[in-house]
Amino acid sequence: MSGYLLQTTTEVFGIPVPWLLGICLDCTVSIAPRDFLIAQRNLISFLLETHKRGLSGCPSDFVSVKAFKERGHVIGPRVPLTVVKMDQPGHVGALCDWINRLQRDGKRTALYDAVMNSAWDLLQLHDQLGADYLKVVLVITDGEDNDSQRRLRELALFDETDLNLAVIGVGNSTKGELDRLVPYAVLTQSIDCFDDLFLAMSTVVRVVFHQYQQLQNAAPEPEVCETCGVCPTNGSPWQLHYCTSRNCHVFGVLYCTRCIRELGSCANILGGVGRCPVCRVGELASRTRR
Repeated sequence: MSGYLLQTTTEVFGIPVPWLLGICLDCTVSIAPRDFLIAQRNLISFLLETHKRGLSGCPSDFVSVKAFKERGHVIGPRVPLTVVKMDQPGHVGALCDWINRLQRDGKRTALYDAVMNSAWDLLQLHDQLGADYLKVVLVITDGEDNDSQRRLRELALFDETDLNLAVIGVGNSTKGELDRLVPYAVLTQSIDCFDDLFLAMSTVVRVVFHQYQQLQNAAPEPEVCETCGVCPTNGSPWQLHYCTSRNCHVFGVLYCTRCIRELGSCANILGGVGRCPVCRVGELASRTRR
């Protein structure tokens, strides 16, 4: 292994933020027996490295593994292995044994069902933990969804939460599915064979973490008037105003003092609470900025 690849595969296990990682593994007959064995070995190697990371002083991670086949056959191990705290060697070993016993006997592929199943598991666990985790649903597949009850558009959940979807497609037959998943996934990666799976998983988590860092460090976008786009301050406090009536079609829309006066607010908004100039019913609330 080259120095660069070695650095890539080891850097990810030094990430200082703990993970909530949901791994979804394709277990269909389209995967050759030898390739499936390689996939199992690579996945287990990744889990063992994740276990070591917890023993080295890094915060403990939580990992769930789902095997997906046809509709109604998205399966995972029973409690206490449903979601494993990765600093517990007994549970980690039992999870690896479960992965070793998986069979590639699925006739069809319920990929979207597996994704949503794993996503809800992570969200529920996150609510219980109450700490800041890097939350990733990582899908490993060699094909396309053709049997899910869930629809592709339901993956908009990943746009509405801080969950991250990443997909590793193995072989040429995954191109169409990877293209369809682009709007919902922070990363889609195509690899030629399952021999590259460990490196691909390491790369995916590292890239998602870097994006997470950028979001954490980014300054919040300043709020501006929806009409003029700016609010002159002249070094003095200025205000943004919005209608509080949910029945108003501009409910929550921000206007600066100048623009809302031009719209015809029916009260002196500089001297007190006024009425929305659009619906003439809802009270105006203000946000003061300097």
